[in-house]
Amino acid sequence: MKRFYKNAATQRDGESFRILLDGRPVKTPLHNILYLPCAVTAEKIAEEWRAQGEKIDFSTMKLTQLGYTLADKITAERAAVIAATAAFLETELICYYTPEPRELYERQKKLWQPAAETFTAETGIVLNSVTSVFGGVQSAADVAVFAKHLAALDDLSLTAAQAAAGLLGSAVLGYLLAKKQIDAAAAFQAALAEELYQAEKWGEDADAAARRDALKGEIDAVAAFLS
Repeated sequence: MKRFYKNAATQRDGESFRILLDGRPVKTPLHNILYLPCAVTAEKIAEEWRAQGEKIDFSTMKLTQLGYTLADKITAERAAVIAATAAFLETELICYYTPEPRELYERQKKLWQPAAETFTAETGIVLNSVTSVFGGVQSAADVAVFAKHLAALDDLSLTAAQAAAGLLGSAVLGYLLAKKQIDAAAAFQAALAEELYQAEKWGEDADAAARRDALKGEIDAVAAFLS
């Protein structure tokens, strides 16, 4: 898409903030005005619009995309988003330990156990550790309790939690990132513990490395969206 504006700015509107392109508010794909609850996040999104060249490249506008999710999905489909995000807990990534090689198991334990303990402190849910990939690890009751904690998040944090859970494949890491109990780098290292170990052990694959770099960029954007 050709750039159709000269200036991007933010404007307070009641308790929210919106992005203006030459004085006109940015709208989402569903034609909702993009409102943000945080001035800092709104300014970061405005900066993405300012950074565009002659053509708009939405693939570089990760915070804008998260803003669209907030406006089009979180606001209108909050209950469904909470249910879908909570469901990740049934097969929680950081519960599935690899018993061998022992070196990998110890790495997983080092990265995952602190996250599990923090999650328990935050939610009261005790995570069950297993070494088999078959079946779920957390009960329906645990998922229901987790859903209540997700429901208590503000819209900005819920947007981050659902996005991070999907990217990382982990309800726990996504939730802790949204609660700022873990940073983007730690969440990335924990989620990709086995893949990073294999790359160190057997050598790097260029395509896999490129995918990891892209994922890291996505996770960094989720963390930035919260600021």
